[in-house]
Amino acid sequence: MAGNLINITDAGRAALVAAGNTGTVARRVVEIGLGTAAFTFDKGMKTLPNERKRVTTFGGENVSPDTVHVVIQDDSNDRYSLYAYGLYLDNGVLFGVYVQNTPILEKSPTAMLLLASDIVFASIDAAQLQFGPATFLNPPATTERKGVAELATQAEVDAGIDDTRIVTPKGAAMRYMPFTGGRFTGPIKIAKGTDAIPDDGSSVLQAIGNSRTTGTTYFGPDAKSGRAHTDDGRFYLTSDGDMAVGPGSAGKLLLTSGNVQRVAVTPQGRTLVGKRLYDDGETAMQVMPEGTEGYAFAVHRANADGHPQTIMIGASPSATTRNENVIESRSALDNAKPLVLSATSDVNNAEPSRGVVAIWMQVLGQTKAVLTKDGEFLLGVGTYATGPAQLQVSGAARFGGQIWRGLTNTMLVGSSDSAGIQNAGTGGDAAVNNARFSADQVGAMLNLGKSRGTKVGEQAAVAAGDELGRVDFAGSDGERIVPGARIQAIAESGFAKTSRAAALDFSTVASGSTSAVVRVRISTSGRTLFGTTQDNGRDIIQAKGSISASNGVISMGIDTAGGGQLRAVSQDYGAFIRNDNRDAWLMSTDAGDPFGKYNNFRPFQWSLINGNVTIDGTGLGTRLGGDVGISKNLSVTGVGYFAGGSGTARSYGSGVILGANTGGDVVLKCANADVDMKMWDMQSNESQFNMRAVDDQWTRGIPFLTATRENKSTAIRSLALVPAGGRVQVAGAPDDGSSALAVRGSVKGVNSAGALVASNGGGSGQTSIHLRRDGAPADQKTWELMTGGDGSLTLRTVNDAYSNSQTAISVSRASSYSLGAMQLMPQGGRVMVGPAKDDSSVLLNVGGMVAASAPPAGDNSNKLVTSAWVTAAILNSQVGQIVWEARTGVRAGYLKLNGAELKRADYPALWAYAQASGALVSQADWLNGRWGCFSTGDGTTTFRLPEMRGEFIRCWADGRNDIDPQRAIGSYQGDQNRSHVHGASASEVGDHVHSAWTDAQGQHNHPLHDPGHAHGVRMGRVGVVATSYGQGWGPYNWDRQDMHGTEGAGTGIWLDDAGIHGHNVGIGGAGRHSHGITVNADGGNEARPRNVALLAMIRAY
Repeated sequence: MAGNLINITDAGRAALVAAGNTGTVARRVVEIGLGTAAFTFDKGMKTLPNERKRVTTFGGENVSPDTVHVVIQDDSNDRYSLYAYGLYLDNGVLFGVYVQNTPILEKSPTAMLLLASDIVFASIDAAQLQFGPATFLNPPATTERKGVAELATQAEVDAGIDDTRIVTPKGAAMRYMPFTGGRFTGPIKIAKGTDAIPDDGSSVLQAIGNSRTTGTTYFGPDAKSGRAHTDDGRFYLTSDGDMAVGPGSAGKLLLTSGNVQRVAVTPQGRTLVGKRLYDDGETAMQVMPEGTEGYAFAVHRANADGHPQTIMIGASPSATTRNENVIESRSALDNAKPLVLSATSDVNNAEPSRGVVAIWMQVLGQTKAVLTKDGEFLLGVGTYATGPAQLQVSGAARFGGQIWRGLTNTMLVGSSDSAGIQNAGTGGDAAVNNARFSADQVGAMLNLGKSRGTKVGEQAAVAAGDELGRVDFAGSDGERIVPGARIQAIAESGFAKTSRAAALDFSTVASGSTSAVVRVRISTSGRTLFGTTQDNGRDIIQAKGSISASNGVISMGIDTAGGGQLRAVSQDYGAFIRNDNRDAWLMSTDAGDPFGKYNNFRPFQWSLINGNVTIDGTGLGTRLGGDVGISKNLSVTGVGYFAGGSGTARSYGSGVILGANTGGDVVLKCANADVDMKMWDMQSNESQFNMRAVDDQWTRGIPFLTATRENKSTAIRSLALVPAGGRVQVAGAPDDGSSALAVRGSVKGVNSAGALVASNGGGSGQTSIHLRRDGAPADQKTWELMTGGDGSLTLRTVNDAYSNSQTAISVSRASSYSLGAMQLMPQGGRVMVGPAKDDSSVLLNVGGMVAASAPPAGDNSNKLVTSAWVTAAILNSQVGQIVWEARTGVRAGYLKLNGAELKRADYPALWAYAQASGALVSQADWLNGRWGCFSTGDGTTTFRLPEMRGEFIRCWADGRNDIDPQRAIGSYQGDQNRSHVHGASASEVGDHVHSAWTDAQGQHNHPLHDPGHAHGVRMGRVGVVATSYGQGWGPYNWDRQDMHGTEGAGTGIWLDDAGIHGHNVGIGGAGRHSHGITVNADGGNEARPRNVALLAMIRAY
């Protein structure tokens, strides 16, 4: 793969941003995830989809600023298809993903996955990602170790010296010239081009491409054994032309024998075989016999076992005795064989995954019979396999004999002595399995005792919902018999010998429909369902729909829940009539239990013994919506008066009086109260309802509540409390003697706008809300939220007399609804924000971070600046600044001065600085020694940094030509020593001699000692057998070879002395001469002062 574009995730891009957003930071890739399915990339991904595993055996190196060469290895025994891989950073973040729709590689358990990929980053600097080295995955190849080797150049192949690089086929072809005069022991392959030549496994010579022979090619040991040559446009084999291959006059490829054409291949690819080469112009291979008699094609079996077998094909093979087109199988009389027509898939008869394996028989272009792969024989045009029957016929069938079922002859169709269907036998064979009583396409059906097998005659356990049998009732639509109503038996779960649970369905077909619908079901438990198949498992008769009874319905027992005899049920509640042989009840159930027992309500009850009726026996209230007629007394607990007038109300005692006084009226009277304190009334008229305190004469009253309704409506227009004056206290609030409304607790207004409104009642003057602590010290009780006459909003403190105030917050209002200015503590005070403490001097103290919009760049006013403004101002002034530090990694905001090529769009500030620096040169000049400058990169999108690694710094002469003349800024200067010489000499020595001697050593001798040695021999008595019996003495070998030895003896060696003597040594004179002096070289490969290595960096952003 080359150039796989990596999709970078949002989390991966964020991981390259340094802390505080001060630049970029390098990251290390520690894991690579392998994905086994394709997917759509999403920048929000946190993990690689379809990830099978993560590997750490990988390495990589930068091959260009935007490309990293990565090698991934997996030598496990895993099996998978690789569609994607993802890079995980050292902080666990999924950095980037490569994915494609087709597999990248296929990993098998026995193979090692080794993927080399060039990863391309379109929008980031590839140097920000660090990988381990790839050399551990790609070790150098040797003769003892597998590894990676470089390809040899053609010059290296031609030289034949390098023993580390690999020769390519092209290089070898150019290196090794054709071999002449030798003998090849293996196959020879010849090709004009460089394409691969397939090996046929047998030929010793293979040629791919055109070849030309100008002479005759001989085959065999001599010229007459066989040869091939061309003559007059034909190609001949053998010397007398018994076989010819060539176009001929008709453009055919002809095979001749005895100069007679026997085989021809037409230009269109048809093959003609026989003496009479007739071509019908269509058939690919055509075989013609010699004459009108005989077969055209025969296949013979070898006759080695004495049993000849033959298959012969002929087109009307005899003009005299037969005129059929024949496929004939002939067998030996003593070993006859059948003619087999076989249709299969392969030699293993494997099940095909697509297509049809069958034998089709066609007449006049139509398929008349089909033998399927499942053994079904389909007879007739358009017949399809629709069931397990082995023989299926699309039309009528006539049988001259009887049709038998199975091996017991228990079922007979169409016998000679009875009509229809006979079924004989006992047990399971006595059942009618599936019969239609009609000669038409459908007919009526009787299906009793059906098995659950997938094939005819097969038995299997019956499962829930299986059909046990059915009877279909059919009629005619004038053209054919069509099914109508049906009786059908359905098995339920656990159908077996000991549990034969089955339901019975009765189905009809509605008018205008063609499908039967179940109308009645009798369940296995004897419950009968009308109009539904949903069994509630409770009621013996269930009906979906209305029920009508002409002679009434009688219920003689309590239902199973213990409720009543007749029950009406809704979703949440049930109601029923109960007769317990003493009382009759109208009762109901608790919520959520419509089929349950009765609850505690007793709405209606009457005694069956004395007829006494009780309404609302639990006292929960009764409402009568119309006129009520009471033939006897009405007993009321309390006082109740009806239709009383003003005159009679005065004379009644204490109680509730219902009557009329300028409208419907209710009077509550306490006869023992003081004067004009006895009565309260509730009065209504055509538009209002009043609750009043009235005098004793019921002639005047003062309302404390007045409700007014909208005209001709049920809507309430207004509700007035104490409209004639007074005070209202809510929720136990005390009466302070002044407040019109006092509330104990909170007041809540609910509305989308104006839930609570404080109004001045009219005009443009102020209005306000007071927040008061009645128990606070003097002048500390009240805060006021006020809108003034000028439209401003003010939060202030006021004194108890409401004569003085001090403002905390004031917001002015401009025209319309626009705001003006907001003032904090305009009359004095201090403001703290957050956890700041009050130091009694600072007007604004913020205990936390404050964010604001920064002033314009270069602003020099009294505006407050932000950290971003300060940072930008500092950074803008420092971009391009070069620093040296004792560190190995770059500081945030800096880049190494390593000559790297950068994208201009990634570092716009640094690119702007480079353009204005005067040290921007072309890429060619930069490569020619100006690497202390910036370069223009590719000329359009990139630029290059100065290269400062390993260099000493010399200040630019800038015109001071007496020191470093004519130097260009940023130019490189090699090392050099100042010119100097070294003198050396040796003093001359005149003629002289050197004397030498040896001292006499005196008389001495050299002793030599020889202690002698012996060899031990183990001896023992052994039997010795010779020409006569006896005993002897000989070696006893102790399981070893015989050992013999001699007695020890010295050599008697002695060295004589040499006497007193000396050795004289003479040395001749050398004459006048001098001695040359060599001065050895000193130093290393450069000139340098003492130094310390520091990292050179440049401010980039």
